[in-house]
Amino acid sequence: MAAFMLVTCLVGLLPDSRQLVVGLTLLACAVAAPFTRWRWPLETFAAILAVLIPAAFCNSLPVGTIAVAPFAAYIARRHLPAPHRDIATGALLLGDAAATAFVIPALTALEPAERLPYVFWSIILLTVALLFGELRRRAEESAEQELARQRAEIEREAQEQRAHLAREVHDIVTHSLTVIVAQADGARFSDGTLETKDTALRTIASVGRDSLRQMRGVVELLRNTGPRPVEPLAELDIDRLVATCRAGGLQVDYTVKGTPPKDLAPVTALTVQRIVQESLTNAMKHGTGSANLTVSWGDDVKVLVSNPVAPGAVSQPGHGVEGMKQRASLVGGNVTTSLGATGTWATEARIPLHP
Repeated sequence: MAAFMLVTCLVGLLPDSRQLVVGLTLLACAVAAPFTRWRWPLETFAAILAVLIPAAFCNSLPVGTIAVAPFAAYIARRHLPAPHRDIATGALLLGDAAATAFVIPALTALEPAERLPYVFWSIILLTVALLFGELRRRAEESAEQELARQRAEIEREAQEQRAHLAREVHDIVTHSLTVIVAQADGARFSDGTLETKDTALRTIASVGRDSLRQMRGVVELLRNTGPRPVEPLAELDIDRLVATCRAGGLQVDYTVKGTPPKDLAPVTALTVQRIVQESLTNAMKHGTGSANLTVSWGDDVKVLVSNPVAPGAVSQPGHGVEGMKQRASLVGGNVTTSLGATGTWATEARIPLHP
């Protein structure tokens, strides 16, 4: 405080103390503005502008004006929000032209023709600072947009992987547990012969081992923390699915038309496999013990599964049906389900061979 009072007294003794005060204030702005512009850009710009106005009326223009004025222009274009940015730019350019041409005493003493170069170069200096601030702001905005795009892409891929894993777990667990429960109940309520129970236990063991194998594939995807595509976890083996369902007590009338191409895409094979698996599983859970399955191979593959619905069965589609529709849509196909007037549930899918 004592030092401040001493400086104030000394300044008051100087012949042109106003010009010195303006010069010191400009110096303070030049030192503080690089730090305050980040948190208080509008206040920083207003403070600099408030100092530049009295500086224009000094008998000799303070040297700091040459540095502070362009920096104010830079702040205006880089840090100010859109509504204030253009207003500040216009105020700086108009104010600079007016001050240089009509206000600054050292320049108003010159002839109009002699003032023009000063007006011209002053505006050029501000324009360069404005352009530099504009370019920096646009570069930062572009970088932020690219970062946001990358984050959205990462989140989208993560959602796809989570949805893929959820469908895999649902299809694997639902199918295997449905067969296992059917076999266990069948053995428990059968005539009790050793052969019947042995067959049921063999089926349970086979389905359990196959489910464990498929679940290991899901666990491997969960353990792999690096970026990865959504990978298929199963091959096309409809005959084995039908055999498993028949062993679980479902009477499947299976018809196949045509043959799958040798270059069938793995994702298409997985989609067909899971749709057939989920449809037959639903027939076991909600049907009366029989189902018709038709798979037609041509320009695309068509799957039709129909089964009578047991009394009291759930008629509204669940997660499994929604998962089938999602799988089909990912490869450009579609799945439709319907409940007929005779109580027959039908699932029809069309999958392109080359998604």
